[in-house]
Amino acid sequence: MKDKQHITIHIADVAPIERNIRPQEEEFNRKVEKELNKTWLKWRQDFPEKSSGQLLAMIAFQYAQAYYRHIEKLQNEEEALAEAEAALDSILLDVK
Repeated sequence: MKDKQHITIHIADVAPIERNIRPQEEEFNRKVEKELNKTWLKWRQDFPEKSSGQLLAMIAFQYAQAYYRHIEKLQNEEEALAEAEAALDSILLDVK
């Protein structure tokens, strides 16, 4: 089995992007490509006055917001788990 495979990603109306990925990542990459293009087409209709660059910047910002919200949520969950673990340790260590 090959370590990497070559794929071409087509997003919006920009030049194709060449990528080398692990074969098991292809389905995920294609899903991301499809979702980005769905967003692109919708926003192209909703904002016909915007340039391609502006639309791509708006889409990038939307995805970045979602990414950083997810990171923040994970950090909050990790902190809550650490607090719960410390409380549990305290209870267990106080047992005589």
